[in-house]
Amino acid sequence: MKRRALWIRGLRNHINVNQTIFAEMVGATQPTVSRWEKGAEPEIPQWEALKALGDRYNYVAFDPGRALTVPLVGYVNAGATVSMFAVGQGPFEEVEAPPGGTEHTVAVEVRGDSMAGMAEDRWIIYYNDRQEAPHEELYGKLCVIGLTDDRVLVKKLHPGRKPGRFDLYSTNGTPLLDQHVSWAAKVEWIKPR
Repeated sequence: MKRRALWIRGLRNHINVNQTIFAEMVGATQPTVSRWEKGAEPEIPQWEALKALGDRYNYVAFDPGRALTVPLVGYVNAGATVSMFAVGQGPFEEVEAPPGGTEHTVAVEVRGDSMAGMAEDRWIIYYNDRQEAPHEELYGKLCVIGLTDDRVLVKKLHPGRKPGRFDLYSTNGTPLLDQHVSWAAKVEWIKPR
């Protein structure tokens, strides 16, 4: 669930009112409050009214500017390929957000031992799902990588031998050399589960 949806539901529960009364308090309708609590984003004036209501009722349960959970969008299996929401698999659940998590942060879960020594079975890998073209700042870093053939991998990114191609390395697998990479996102955090 999105961080604002959790914050809004928490505020309503803190005040101890139903959605209809809560909607009246912020100048909205009950269906709108229901949509907010399911993840729809309030418009700026509505969000300002919600924050003012939180201030009035001293609601500081958590910082609404920090993500508390992020979506688990796939699994890194033994072959180091990832089943992603983009290919029709998930999101699967919400997992605890890493330090500094943002609205762009997503996670994958390691399955098997392809990442042994770096991330063990069932550990969570976090990254920012911006899907930017690979660049020099990512060289040598562990990244979630989208290939042009729609595979998504977790590997270390290095420049390839041919222009515009990249070499991909993992701890226990054979390197993939001179790959066509569509996007790469640096792994931001790894957490044991």
